[in-house]
Amino acid sequence: MSQQLALTTMKISGKIIETINIINSKLPENEKYLYLKRTYL
Repeated sequence: MSQQLALTTMKISGKIIETINIINSKLPENEKYLYLKRTYL
């Protein structure tokens, strides 16, 4: 159980880091929006 929780936490923190990288990147706003929409909706 705790191993599963650790994996989930790693996945979530990975997503957060990825998201921060996307937001800080030089991508056009609409591409950032599409990426975030795909990821979270």
